[in-house]
Order: sequence, then structure tokens, then C-alpha cells
Amino acid sequence: ALAPSCALMAGPRRAARGTRGQLSMHTNIYPQFTVSDLAKAKPFMDRCVEATAGEAGCIYYGWTVSEDGTRMMCWETYVDGKAAAAHLAAAVPIVGEMLDSGAVALESIGVMGTEADLADVKAEADKLEAEKKRLEEEMRAVRGKLGVLAALDLNKDGKVDAEDAALALQMAKDKAR
Repeated sequence: ALAPSCALMAGPRRAARGTRGQLSMHTNIYPQFTVSDLAKAKPFMDRCVEATAGEAGCIYYGWTVSEDGTRMMCWETYVDGKAAAAHLAAAVPIVGEMLDSGAVALESIGVMGTEADLADVKAEADKLEAEKKRLEEEMRAVRGKLGVLAALDLNKDGKVDAEDAALALQMAKDKAR
């Protein structure tokens, strides 16, 4: 059975604790995903945790998965926007693979920090949003070509997912021959 979440505490602990009367000026990233196959997503989640373990500017990095396993969120805190941007540059390829696998769909990505920190992280966050849009366009095109087949559970595994889309595409190719 999968653990409901995995987490990593990294970086300088003193940075994670504010002093009474002072505001925390860390940069936080919080992407949210819809999960279609948690078992398939778990290795990607683990890779993200492992990759983040070596990042000097990471204060906290962890995943939370809903009890029913259909939604997940990554909780991330960095010392500043430059550290958050460096993390995104390293994480986008792994998250892109997870999205391409069909295990999850990116619902949103939020970033909190000072104006200067947000400017530092914006370019990298925009790349992840662009990847989400690219995948949505790709799925719309496939659904347009496949019509009603795109909504069928062709492999009879109880869910309509990327594997069903691949089967439908193969069926359409076979029919065209």
C-alpha cells in the first residue's frame, strides 16, 4: 500500500522559524494536481523529493495526497525567489514526465513571496503552466480525432485515462488501414 504522503525537511532549520513580531519572507510554491493513477505517480513524486534533497535553498518540500487518492498538492518553501526558481528549473522535467505519463493532471500552481521573489520565480513557473497548456491542447486534439472513443474505458480498468486514449488511437489507426 502507498503511504498517503511523502515529505522531506531540508535546508537550514533556523530559516524556517520566524522571530516573534517578524514576518517570514520565504517563497512558497504550491502546485495542485488531479490524480488518475497514484501508483504510477508515486515514483515521480519520490524522484522530486530525492532531487530536492540536495537543493541548498529548500526549507521544506513535501506531498500531501487526499484520502481518496484523487488529488495531491506539493508544499514547498524556499529561502527566496532565486532558490524557488532554481528548484523549478530542476523539477519541471520530472513533473513534465509525470504529466506525460497520464498519472496526474496539473490543476494550478501558486507562488507566494515578496515582489522581488515573485519576479525571480515567474519565468520558471510560466514554463510549468505552458507545459500544462501544451498537454491540454494535445488531449483536445486526440479527443477531437477519436470522438466518442475518447470517453470509453477501453481496457476495462475502471477509469478513462491515457492508456484508453492510446488504445483508441490504435483502434482508429487499425480501422484506417
